Amino acid sequence: MLDPRTSGIPLWRRWGLLAALGVLTLYVLLYLGVYARYSMPVNVGIDASQAAVVMRAVRAALEGEGEGGVAHGQKLPGPLWVSVFRKGILLGRHRIEAVTLAGALKKAQAHFSTPQARRRFGAPSGVRLKLDLWVGRGDLVTSIPLLFAKSIVPGVDGLALQADERHAYLLPDTLYSAELLAGYQPFFFMHEFRTGLNIKEAVTMLASRLDLTMEAWRGAQKRYSRFRVQSFLEPLAKSPLAKSYRASTALPVVRHRVPVEHIDRSIVRAAVTRGANYVLRQMQDNGKFRYIYYPLHDKHSGGAYSLPRHAGTTWFLSLAYGHLRDERFGKAARKAIEYLVAHAVPPGCRDTDFACVGSQQYADLGSAGLTTVAIAEYQLATGDKRFEALARRLGSFMTMMQRESGDFCHIYAPDKGKRNCEPVLLYYSGEATLGLARLYQLTGDETLKKPIERALDFLTDSKYDFFMGQFFISEDHWTCIAAEAAYDAVHKESYLEFCQEFARLNRRAQLEEGHPLHDLRGSFGITPFFMPHNTPVGSRSEANVATYLLSQRWGRPDAEVRDTILRAVRFLVDQQYTEDRYYLLRAPQKASGGMGQTPIRGSVRIDYVQHAAAAMVRALPMIPEKPWP
Repeated sequence: MLDPRTSGIPLWRRWGLLAALGVLTLYVLLYLGVYARYSMPVNVGIDASQAAVVMRAVRAALEGEGEGGVAHGQKLPGPLWVSVFRKGILLGRHRIEAVTLAGALKKAQAHFSTPQARRRFGAPSGVRLKLDLWVGRGDLVTSIPLLFAKSIVPGVDGLALQADERHAYLLPDTLYSAELLAGYQPFFFMHEFRTGLNIKEAVTMLASRLDLTMEAWRGAQKRYSRFRVQSFLEPLAKSPLAKSYRASTALPVVRHRVPVEHIDRSIVRAAVTRGANYVLRQMQDNGKFRYIYYPLHDKHSGGAYSLPRHAGTTWFLSLAYGHLRDERFGKAARKAIEYLVAHAVPPGCRDTDFACVGSQQYADLGSAGLTTVAIAEYQLATGDKRFEALARRLGSFMTMMQRESGDFCHIYAPDKGKRNCEPVLLYYSGEATLGLARLYQLTGDETLKKPIERALDFLTDSKYDFFMGQFFISEDHWTCIAAEAAYDAVHKESYLEFCQEFARLNRRAQLEEGHPLHDLRGSFGITPFFMPHNTPVGSRSEANVATYLLSQRWGRPDAEVRDTILRAVRFLVDQQYTEDRYYLLRAPQKASGGMGQTPIRGSVRIDYVQHAAAAMVRALPMIPEKPWP
């Protein structure tokens, strides 16, 4: 029956519509309430030239040379911190409360001109100054630990505590250098998964700065908040940055580094060289690499050594030699291959028609594939054929491991002479396919064509032949690198289409200007609540470079893929450690060229550098000669 008051609309629909509008209104009101309560309005700060005036005045005070500068009466939105660093170590940090910039400068001069300050900081020529200006404050949800941990924007926000009338602050670089930004464990049963602020350690650090007794701490009224700073760094003498930013200004700092805004071919070429030099510094006398480096502590760690990553890093050295023609890189690649020959081919694979890489009990497909890739790249770049026989035997191993479907068994036991096809290990099938493709480029062996085709048909089609397979693409960067390398052996338009779809997926995940993490634009992210990892940017860019080259070979270069590559390369150059842009490095020369795990995790594993630098070196011909963007 119709309700005449609603022009023919059934009553149940009318109430349903009102209920839907009510829920929508409630959602909007809830959003607006949360936004109004917890958003952080950011005030106008100072510009780089004004920051430089303060820095010159502080340096002049440390050197006993008078005032060193005059600031005008611009109002400050909050406290100003002046920090003194030497080789990544914070020697001292002074907080200044002043209404105007001129007042802050006067207080800074007074503090840093004292004999005590000069004795504390030592020779002024060995220190570097940094300014942090408070520009905004926001409340925190502290009653729910997960929300508390995720409320701090990592690397951008600081943490403040007011306990009664006392105040304590942890600036963004303190949270980073203390490695507190990815330390919260939200699930007790997932020990490896950590995200967000390490609340316990951060609160302990704040409490220690208040210097309260346990009784006073328990009785104090405590209020936590996050705050944002505008940061500037003093340029190093004779640094290229001093010239590019003009020596009269200070360098802007975001997430503990001076951002790279533009790239050109010379900048990317220099980044590739730094990456190769970093790898060279990790090479030991026997050709093995130091596996992990911690630049915040200037320490190395071994861990379980990965032969696929050793081989992949060797491949990058050969790529670097091929593009840069630096003899050091070619010699290092040979030395790294010699390590694999001497230590990585087990007895059960030495007197056979095939060769494997691993131990007598365990050899894997990925190690064989990437060792083949490394040897092929080395020989094609240098003409040195001493390892070709091993590469051919590795090729025989990979074809032996191939299954009827075109996929591969991933594990082999040399002591038993048996394949193990049960474990499915990420990346290995793509790495083996690339190994066979590069072996064909090296030898022209016609018998490799069919295994390569079967493998690529599986990776680009049969692998996804199930219901859910139509809704996703897995980590297929090796597949697309292999598809481009295999073009002369076997090429199908379906391979290009698959890789273009993979590139489009990457593009949709790529952060752009205007994103909440806009300073990390060019990376590939999953929501603003999780930091992008640097290694996937490198590996996906390697795939995108291969996809663009493949589109060129088909006669229709994909401009969108090239643009995705350029955006990602700028991000990789931005994330690469350099002596002048990263001020928290304990040994800047040792860390230079390294690549951290994420923008907030500083450890450098050898494959982080491999993927990033390999992407950049293969992208070099695509990088404009003039600044981009």
